[in-house]
Amino acid sequence: MLGLVLGLAVLPFATASSQTESASFSRAQDTHIVSLEPDENFGGSATLSGGPDRTILIRFPEISTLNGNRVKVKSATLRLTIVAGDKPEFRQIGAVKSPWSEGPLRTFIKNFQAKPNLPVGTKTPAPINAATWRERFGQRAGWQRPGAQGNNDATEIPNLQVTSSESEVLVGGLGPTVQNWISTPEQNFGIALKLANKFEFASAQSTIGQPTLIVEFEPATSATGPDLAIDSVESAADGLSITVTNLGTEPAKFSLSAKGDERTGSEIGSAAPLAPGKSETVKVSKPAVSKLGEDFAKPIRIQLVTEGADANPEDNHWTFYDGAPSVRVAPEQWAQLKKTTSLFNELLLPMSRYSWCPSGTSARVNPSRSAEATLLPDGSIKSVALSLGAPDFSATNFDQTKPPFSTSRRGSSDLAPGLTGYGDTRFEGTLPGTLTIPYEPSSSPIFDVTPLSVQALLPATDIAFIDAKHRGKAVELPKTTIIRVLDLVGRPISGADYILLNPSTGVPFAEGKTGTGSVVLPATTAGEPAGMRLLRVTKNGVSDDFWIKTWQLVDTAARGNQAVAFLEARLNLPDLPIEQSDLAKGKSISNSENDPPAKLVSLVGNGAPSGVTLVGKDRAWVEIDLGRDRTIAEIALFSEGDFWKSFQILGYGTGQRVDEASPFAIEADFRWAFANRKDADGAVRYRGPAPRVRFIRIINRGKSDGRLNRIEIKAAQLPGQ
Repeated sequence: MLGLVLGLAVLPFATASSQTESASFSRAQDTHIVSLEPDENFGGSATLSGGPDRTILIRFPEISTLNGNRVKVKSATLRLTIVAGDKPEFRQIGAVKSPWSEGPLRTFIKNFQAKPNLPVGTKTPAPINAATWRERFGQRAGWQRPGAQGNNDATEIPNLQVTSSESEVLVGGLGPTVQNWISTPEQNFGIALKLANKFEFASAQSTIGQPTLIVEFEPATSATGPDLAIDSVESAADGLSITVTNLGTEPAKFSLSAKGDERTGSEIGSAAPLAPGKSETVKVSKPAVSKLGEDFAKPIRIQLVTEGADANPEDNHWTFYDGAPSVRVAPEQWAQLKKTTSLFNELLLPMSRYSWCPSGTSARVNPSRSAEATLLPDGSIKSVALSLGAPDFSATNFDQTKPPFSTSRRGSSDLAPGLTGYGDTRFEGTLPGTLTIPYEPSSSPIFDVTPLSVQALLPATDIAFIDAKHRGKAVELPKTTIIRVLDLVGRPISGADYILLNPSTGVPFAEGKTGTGSVVLPATTAGEPAGMRLLRVTKNGVSDDFWIKTWQLVDTAARGNQAVAFLEARLNLPDLPIEQSDLAKGKSISNSENDPPAKLVSLVGNGAPSGVTLVGKDRAWVEIDLGRDRTIAEIALFSEGDFWKSFQILGYGTGQRVDEASPFAIEADFRWAFANRKDADGAVRYRGPAPRVRFIRIINRGKSDGRLNRIEIKAAQLPGQ
């Protein structure tokens, strides 16, 4: 079994051709175009809208990860999730024959932006390079017929099998089309779907149910004959220097063409057949390329044509970005570098999108063999990102098993890290830029209802640095940063002591009181040592830590908060001192499933070695009756990390109903809490305001089972005691 690492995923397949493997691709570029709004772009919509007056366009650039691996596609199926409509009636499903661009993602600012005040009769121009009913690239290139309805726009794919259920539509029979995209990647422009009835599917911007292409494949048998490949392209004073290598078993002549703006430019052919194992370097002049917009590198598309059949045409195409930086590696890593840079140009740079760069970054990169190019340690995603100007903040993403400093044992795992090992890849453009984004799990009336979609490509910080370097600018940080100090429910922690520490040395550089629940962070720079600072807050003899990461400040400033930025620190501190006796031990316990006491009693005793399984129903609960009203300061949950993922802890007193209970703590992600803030005895503790209650109820907020070993409850030490 071979493990083939293709940039984004490990796609293993067996050497035996009889074994079929599969890969799923869901990072799509998609949009719909509408005849009644011919100059409007819908690339950032959460749904794909089909109907008689519109066309849906979907492209999977990630298919390029299979290029060059000699795979034979056995089947390919497109899965679409239904949002609205009964039964789809497809008029045509076709392979798109010309390039197009999805356009920018929709952002909060864009949604509320007023239309430009143009003279009467003047049409609103389409966003530059964005697909509309009239144009493939806004303000640059149109469709042969509006709506991608021309013969040169899309051709019908025969022998498709369409099936639908209440929740999804499957389009099978796409194997030959996907095989063509793999064999000739320069022809992967996606598919166009035309429906006779109005219908809506989830788009790639939806948080669930994104379009997915499922490909089954096996290793292709080796073919004999000439196999010519473009091995490298270098910029030269008199044009482009292109090296062609014959990887096959027979000689063949070839020709090369270099195109800009999809028009034929320079062409040249070989004078004699190129022998197997030999290489030939030819020069072509650079074709004219119009400016695509501010700071865009100019793409020059080079096509190799072999005289006669080519055993493997997958490597007969190359896109060179004139004006982009070049990187190189050791010769044995050259093949990997070519794949990685292609992945950057096709997927990572244009599709790592955020509110302040809804079209990604226009930066691009070229692989090179030139000694003048930047030498990388390897051909990995991280090394290419660093060469483009990204910082290395990967050490700031850690849990309690791998603490980088002895200053604190608290972990700080990033919620949605990127491919370079850290940061945040959630698209936050649907929210106002001034809204504080939580960087650790916490309950929020906004984010609980509308969770941010995770892109899992390059983190926002990498894009900020790469784009700044590309445009010759500096990355900005907030002039003032205010940290809101809150408890686990979101209430301000006032009057507590705090210190700010350098994590490398443990030396404080600021201290004070939280006042009404905030701390002002002294000025910092993007080059801060270790990439983070430590905030330690102490109240009633208990301390809790919060890691402030430089990348969080970069992201916050990029969202428009250069003057004043806010971060949110959820801390686990008691309102009153904690007594040490366990109030829960030996008390009455029950749950929503009416399980017998014998099953639950270990939770309030010495704890069961194997734990107690609690049902995974939403709103399922387990409750302890303390016998009388007590003032509570702390609740500890002992487990192996597999308790309910999300839950709330409520308390209510004698004579009160459950619906009158007050929240003691809210847990958004127990797995994260167990990995990052459990105590030395393995317990995750919850502290906060000291309510006077008799009943403690823990209520599940999810649907997965949970296992718990023991519950420990400690009273607050009242004033005067």
